Amino acid sequence: MSTADGLLFLYKPAGVTSFAALNTVKKKLGTKKVGHTGTLDKFAEGLLVVLCGGYTRLAPFLSDMDKRYDCVFEFGAETATLDPEGEVLRRCALPDAEALSLAVKQFTGPIMQRPPDFSAVHVNGKRAYQRALRGEEIELAQRPVTIYAFDIHGWQPPFLSCTVHCSKGTYIRSLARDMGRAVSSCAYVKTLRRTQVGPFGLKEACSPADFDPAVCVRRGRQFLGELASGKSAVLKDGYHESLRRGKPLRDDFFEIPPAGEGSILVFTRAGDLAAVIAKNERGYAYRFVCA
Repeated sequence: MSTADGLLFLYKPAGVTSFAALNTVKKKLGTKKVGHTGTLDKFAEGLLVVLCGGYTRLAPFLSDMDKRYDCVFEFGAETATLDPEGEVLRRCALPDAEALSLAVKQFTGPIMQRPPDFSAVHVNGKRAYQRALRGEEIELAQRPVTIYAFDIHGWQPPFLSCTVHCSKGTYIRSLARDMGRAVSSCAYVKTLRRTQVGPFGLKEACSPADFDPAVCVRRGRQFLGELASGKSAVLKDGYHESLRRGKPLRDDFFEIPPAGEGSILVFTRAGDLAAVIAKNERGYAYRFVCA
């Protein structure tokens, strides 16, 4: 396995794009094969889970994970982008604390949410934000998301401090917009900080400036065990080459044959990721094999 293969936790500072935050990682690893599993807007900060080298093929497993945010919503104004970088389009009266508490309940659990006009959602082959920048009228369809927890920590008008635990695909900017309108006001996201993606938190995240491949890049079973619903298997000694050559998979490839169906992460005894496979009633199939 290449030294560029692995996973790292990067703390993206506010004021830079997610793409730009990866430039230092790419240079120090000597590879362009680096990607993150969920964009943070330029104004936002916090955790990016970054995949490098062969680990980039794990993106579908990480992209489905839930996320947690610390947020500040500013009420009484709504911007075009629903964040501090946009032009103020509306100004409204401020809500009271009781209305906000009731609205939180309305936006907890499964909800339908319309993405912001300034978002990367595709509309007839183009990104929504590209059409919005040209002044085109946009009507994005609502989509189901889940807000697992929505907790208010302080109301100091016009600022509401809160934390949100949500499913993939949730737009916090849309949540602020919709909550503002629900309390007969308007709102946008003033600050946003992502604190967790699935089981991964900020504790071991490094800044782009402090990135050290020898310290920050992680690989192996200890960091990936919770992916694919915790399904993993360990190859017996002597079977790695058979797997790399794509030979038909059998139960005797593994120290303990994986139970159940679905995606399975396959590791060597040393703990390196060897492959991702799938299992169903017909047997095994390869998803991909690491070099």
